[in-house]
Amino acid sequence: HSIARMVELLRASPEKKGLITANGGNLYKHAHGIYSGQPPEKDFQHDDVQDDIDALPARECLPEYVGDATIESYTVMYGAEGPSVAHISCLTPAGQRLWVNSEDVDLMQAMTREEFCGRKLTIDQAQHIKRLG
Repeated sequence: HSIARMVELLRASPEKKGLITANGGNLYKHAHGIYSGQPPEKDFQHDDVQDDIDALPARECLPEYVGDATIESYTVMYGAEGPSVAHISCLTPAGQRLWVNSEDVDLMQAMTREEFCGRKLTIDQAQHIKRLG
């Protein structure tokens, strides 16, 4: 477990700090923890920053899309037998975001060896990758 390992590391080097991140759900839940072997300089502060977040620009997220797009980000999920699905975040030429999944084993293996961010692709009506540039 990453928290237990971080405790071991910070006990060995208490002057250092450590960051642990995790995701859950369908990649839309994110958690992080900042750890230290030293007490904090000041008490924990909880600021409500929701208004600041709401004021940030947001991309339109399309439930379906047909056409050319650019890979913004991706991750390959693994099952007991190896790569099982690639979740791919893409941007349309108009700047809209969409998600595409792929179960193509060759593509998933390539995604673990090469950088795919910035690559162009074409998405067909079935929401499959038709062409990858």
